[in-house]
Amino acid sequence: MEFDGTIDSLAGRCPAISFTVGGTTIVADGATDFKKTDCEELRNGRSASGEGVMQPNGTIKATQIQVKKHDD
Repeated sequence: MEFDGTIDSLAGRCPAISFTVGGTTIVADGATDFKKTDCEELRNGRSASGEGVMQPNGTIKATQIQVKKHDD
């Protein structure tokens, strides 16, 4: 499952974080691959894209995330 949009409601501490993109909750952990980016670069209002596995509760467990740095 792919996602792409603006980070909102960022919570937790790297690497165990969660945030929403377009109303969908994205969950990351130590197994998430931060493509060309660092977990610490995740911030509310920045754009992010990635992919993961849809969980039974409707969240996406991210397998990879990339932050679009041009939003600074």
